[in-house]
Amino acid sequence: MAPSLLEIAEAPGAFVTPRHPHVVEGGGWVFLPLGPQIGAVQRVRLDDGEAEAARAEVRTLAAERGLPEVGWWLSDLTRPAGLGARL
Repeated sequence: MAPSLLEIAEAPGAFVTPRHPHVVEGGGWVFLPLGPQIGAVQRVRLDDGEAEAARAEVRTLAAERGLPEVGWWLSDLTRPAGLGARL
């Protein structure tokens, strides 16, 4: 099924075709470098209890790429609700 306009607007890096080689699709999220100092996590869809593992995996990806900052792009589509407070 094709993504909705809201899904594309929420996570543009997740839907670029062909996918950039530096984009990493994790279990319930997509990570992409935005520049030499920052990365982003988009299209966050986690089950309860998965936030800490996702956060650790993203931190590892960022460190491997020399990115000192990572922003999590959260929206009304993000699961679980209230994830921003946990990150």
